[in-house]
Amino acid sequence: MFIATISGLLFPLVSITIIILHNKTYFTVKNIISIHVDHPEIFMLYLLPIISAYIIHFFNNRLQKNQGYYQEMINRKNETIDRNALIINELDKGNYSIQIIPEGEEDVLGKSLLVLKENLQASYTKESIQHWIYEGKNLISHVLRLYHKLEDLGDQFLEHLINYIDAVQGAIYLFNEEENSMVSLSTYAYHQKKSIDQQFKLGFGLIGQCAYDKEYIYRTEIPEDYFTISSGLLGEQKPMSLLIVPLITDDMLQGVVEIASLSPEIPEPTIELVNELGDILSRTIFNLRENQKTEKRLLESQLQDVNNTQKKPHRLVENASDIENSIDYAERIQSNIIPNIRQVQEIFPKCFVYFKPRNILSGDLPWIFPDGDLVYLAAVDCKGQGMAGALLSFVAYFHLNNIVDHKPGFTAGQICDMLDAGIRKTLQKESEDIYTGGGIDLAFCRIDLKLFEIHYSGAYRPLYLLRNGELTEFKGDRKAIGDIPNRNKPESPFTNHLIHYDTGDKIFLFTDGMPDQMGGPERKKYSTDRIKNIILENQGFTMSQYEHYFERDFEKWMKDVKQIDDVLLIGIEF
Repeated sequence: MFIATISGLLFPLVSITIIILHNKTYFTVKNIISIHVDHPEIFMLYLLPIISAYIIHFFNNRLQKNQGYYQEMINRKNETIDRNALIINELDKGNYSIQIIPEGEEDVLGKSLLVLKENLQASYTKESIQHWIYEGKNLISHVLRLYHKLEDLGDQFLEHLINYIDAVQGAIYLFNEEENSMVSLSTYAYHQKKSIDQQFKLGFGLIGQCAYDKEYIYRTEIPEDYFTISSGLLGEQKPMSLLIVPLITDDMLQGVVEIASLSPEIPEPTIELVNELGDILSRTIFNLRENQKTEKRLLESQLQDVNNTQKKPHRLVENASDIENSIDYAERIQSNIIPNIRQVQEIFPKCFVYFKPRNILSGDLPWIFPDGDLVYLAAVDCKGQGMAGALLSFVAYFHLNNIVDHKPGFTAGQICDMLDAGIRKTLQKESEDIYTGGGIDLAFCRIDLKLFEIHYSGAYRPLYLLRNGELTEFKGDRKAIGDIPNRNKPESPFTNHLIHYDTGDKIFLFTDGMPDQMGGPERKKYSTDRIKNIILENQGFTMSQYEHYFERDFEKWMKDVKQIDDVLLIGIEF
């Protein structure tokens, strides 16, 4: 305002000076008054600068207010950007509990992040559930593969399942076709096996109803007369929720699994897991029952032979001699189809094959088939020991040779699919008596030496890749070659893993004989974790050193414990 006032006086003074100089008069008060009278517009010059100053001041204040408003908006936007960046960072870390509150309808990004968080959280929850189900199926499937007696299998199944799903008790009932009833096989409650003998007629009680309808029963209201098992700590506490799942294979009833919980509800993932395990358990029970029937017929036949040999003793000696000769002949055949280490080292100079059969004849088979730049390699585990496993290994050997020789260019997964179909056809149509339903486990590789590629596919068996100090596990599919298919569920093809290898990479394939071997000071399994640790802790080893280390460590682990299965471990350094 001061500058405006000075300006208001300066402009008239300049104007008066110009007029005086133009009229050639003197600068006196009289002349100044005369000039104002003759030129009244001079008074406007007094006001114009002041008015201009006020106008400038008004707009300057308004501009400053607008600048403050826009600066506040910029600060708020920056805060929103920082907040959203923090949210994105937390979501990237997997923190889905972070709170997201959009700032009004115009906060499009905030609302989008909220939707993204909800979708990620839902996806994470779904993946966590699927992983939990997968791990549960993997755990129980492994247990089922270790036991060949129904009583032992039932006890171990219930113990591992109940502990995994945090239930309180469970039972398995088998279907007795002759009596048309369900008979208890195993009962487990409060962390220990229970010896309880129960029987239900088909259609009577919850057990009988589940078996009759062939549909699972889920109850959160337990009948008053429902059977309970006492606990020393909990007493006669009745379960609050109950799940009963039928065991069905190819529409044939095998039994029922009953699970009880003290929780008011059994979670949906648990119901899904038990139902899927029911399919696996039913097929296993079917296989074991068929095996028992076969063993019974075999025993009856042997008893008949003994009775006959009592009349003709010399036949027993002849039969024993024939059997021994047959085993020796089968051993020679198997020895011829198993590649020796020199054959393998011609292709892979840095490799080893640790092969330790349990008996004279082996169900495990190291297999290799070179074809130009392609090399096909497999660690094959034919279920069934002795003669049965050896015969199945012959079938697998010739099928594999035929597939890769006549159908080149297929991935490892496609070859496993063709092998699966071929084994099923052969065992079911040509050698049904041999088929026990156990099938074949294997780790299969198609190695391209030119492109530095490995196509890997597995049936229960993994492949370990050691690269730059890190061990990567490629898991096989959870199904066996030639196993009985589930007609109620479509089968998925074998997974094909494509691996690009570098010079110095090391791979390891093995059957389940080594990790399942009992031993050590605590009589535990050798385990896949021990195999992983040996590989990682000795990553500077050559293949020869690895072989000697595994051999010594495995023998030391077994010590005086009997070898339970054939052992096969293959290692290759590229």
